[in-house]
Parts: sequence; C-alpha cells; structure tokens
Amino acid sequence: MKKLLIALTAAAFTLLSGSLVLAAGASVDANPDSKTGYTVTFTYENPDAQAVQLVGAFNFYKVNDIYVFSSETVSKGGGTIPEDHIYTPETWEPGMAHMNDAGYVADMTKGEDGVWSISLDLPCACYLYQYRVTDAAGETTTITDPANIPWVNDLGAAQVRSQVFVPFDADKQAPKDDWTYIFPVEDEAAKGSIIWTEVEGATFEGQETNLHEIMIYLPADFDAEREEPYKVLYIAHGGGGEEGDWFYQGHIDAITDRLIASGELEPFIIVCNDRSKGTDEENTAFIVNDLMPYMAENYNASTEPADNAVAGLSAGGKLAYAVYVLESDKFGYFGFFSSAFQAATYDFTAAVADPVIYFGCGYADPRITLPTQEGRIPMGTLCIYLDQLGIDYVGLKLVDGAHDWFTWPQLYYDFVMTTLWK
Repeated sequence: MKKLLIALTAAAFTLLSGSLVLAAGASVDANPDSKTGYTVTFTYENPDAQAVQLVGAFNFYKVNDIYVFSSETVSKGGGTIPEDHIYTPETWEPGMAHMNDAGYVADMTKGEDGVWSISLDLPCACYLYQYRVTDAAGETTTITDPANIPWVNDLGAAQVRSQVFVPFDADKQAPKDDWTYIFPVEDEAAKGSIIWTEVEGATFEGQETNLHEIMIYLPADFDAEREEPYKVLYIAHGGGGEEGDWFYQGHIDAITDRLIASGELEPFIIVCNDRSKGTDEENTAFIVNDLMPYMAENYNASTEPADNAVAGLSAGGKLAYAVYVLESDKFGYFGFFSSAFQAATYDFTAAVADPVIYFGCGYADPRITLPTQEGRIPMGTLCIYLDQLGIDYVGLKLVDGAHDWFTWPQLYYDFVMTTLWK
C-alpha cells in the first residue's frame, strides 16, 4: 500500500514586482491599462507545431440573465444559450459571472523563436486551461501546460488541466469578482496536509485489486491523540473525475484552511475516494464498511453519525443519494450539489434516519429544472416532491455558475458555513 504525506497549497505562487508568477507557461502581471487590473500571458514553446489554441475557463454571463438560467452552457456558440449572451475576456464587464471551465477557445500567436503566446485581461479567479496543439502531421492533441503541471500529479491523482490564479483589483472589479477565498492561505502554519493513499476493501467488478485510491485533508495542527475525535466529511467527485478533483479544481483544502484559521469553522477531516470504479452501491458499502473504520483507526476520526457527513457533485451527488437511501443512519449531514435524482433506482422514503439535507446548484445548470437523462428528477422538482413527503431539507441554494468548477467551490463554502456541523 503506497502512501505520501505532504503539506500543500492549492498552487504555488509568489508575488514579485507586481507580477504573480506561477511558471514559465502562465504569468499574471498587474497592468494599469487592463480593464481588470491584470493581464495573464500564456506561453508555450513548440517551434514544430502548425497551430496552438488556448482552451480554458474564460467565459462569462450577466447575472440573472433569463436566457442563461437552467440552460446548457458548453461553449460560445454551443449549448442552448444564444451566442450574444455568452461573454469572453474581450467583452467582460465588472460583476459578470463565470461559467464553463473549458468553454473558451482562442488561437495563440507563434513568435520567431517558436514560442506561442496569447494575453488576456482577466478578473479575479482560478482558471483551468489547456493547450490544443496541431503537430506537423496535422494531428491535434489537447495537453496540460508542460511548464505548469498540476500539483496532484506528484501525489498520483492524474489531473490534466493547468491552473492560474488572478488577484482581485478593488478599483477595477466589482465586489462579487473577489474569489480570493479559494486562494491558498498565506500563513504556512495554517495550511492543512493532503494525504494520497490506498485503502483495502472489496474488489469491484472489473478491478484487479482490492485497493481504492483516496485523498485525505487533515487540518493544520492535526492531533492524532486528541481526546475528542475529529468530525469527517466524505465528499464525492463527479463523472469522469477522480479523488483529486475536489482539492485541485475545487480548492476545498484552501477554503477550509482559511475558515479554520479565522475561527469560522472547527477543524475537521475531509476524505474523497475514487468513485469512478464500481457502482454507487459498491462505493456506499466501501465508505461505510471499509473507509470509515480505516479513518477511525488511523486518523482519530469519529464514528458518531452526528460527526459524519456525505456530499457530492453531479455523479458524486448520485453516490450521495445512494448513501442517504441505504445508510442514512450513519451520517448526520448530506450535501447534494448539481445532481438530478435517479427516481427509478432509489426511493427517498426508504431512508431510516432524518439527517440534515442540503441542495445546491449553479444558476446556468439545467439540473435545476430540466432532467438530464430519462428517469432523473431535476433538483427543483425533487425539492417540491420532498415538500409533499414532509421531508425537511435546507432549501435549494443557487449560486452563479454552470455545471463547472466555478459553481462547486461556492456550494462547498455555503454548505460548510450554513449547514455542516450546525
């Protein structure tokens, strides 16, 4: 069983002479001529390429635009939103909302030195991006920025998109443009630790091993001998994802570090397992029968239902629904993010306990009102159904964003601040 323990931030960066430098591939410079106050320059060296494009999270919409509400937002000119309701860095205005973490595509310019580049004026946020490279033979491949590799690759979770943080300029951006709450905390002593390891459990169908990858967040000053065991949030990633998603793309370690350091949250543990293997029923059994005992034995984790919670986004919300229906008596809190309910598979009335339930979704996500697949109940309709059943829940929180990594950090923040352990 392999195991690696290191203290990490969401991304390493330093501020030097007004320039926020992440790596050779992406630099962020304070710029008085930029309408956001900052200009990001992306560079990629490949003299043999025929063409290179920047693909990333650089689309926006106007807050409360009815054309965007509960609509599919794939890219400019795609989905169900009219093209003139999707904005780019060139047409951005203060206070606009982010959407689509891979929706923007732009041609990069090749210099005489074989370096491709593009500069964008961007407001505060953390942006995911890749390069789409067409080689000399005409073959096109989408790659991670080789000069800005995701930190989780060092742990074993295979993230494929690079990221760049852009600071907040209060003079040129609106208050709602301030995303610094997802930035790594400045005080090194306040940073928690990330562990990537494998836990033994049942061998799922199609697997050759009984080892399951997990990532664990331990709060700063974690004490394995503390008299009071730690509370634990088990959080699930979405379809096509892995156990590193919530930490690298969702910044939950940085968000939690900040809130614990400020005294707004008590220290607790976060665990994410790779739910891409096995069925929801198999992963539910793994969490309850294998993962929870492992955490109690190795990390002083509480086994009391009131001290344990489950949350998940999209397909991870589907897992959270399964845990609620099958094992509701093991957990005191549930968070369902951007996930329609599979009515044909589970029955809410089958739950034997009455934990606290939280729903949240992005404003531009069709999962609010439109079924994404046959047999799925959208979140708004599900809440009406629960009202009829008399099942209590904590509203349906809508935040600006789509079905993307701009929405889910906001929902995590709201969940832990309004509901979890309250």
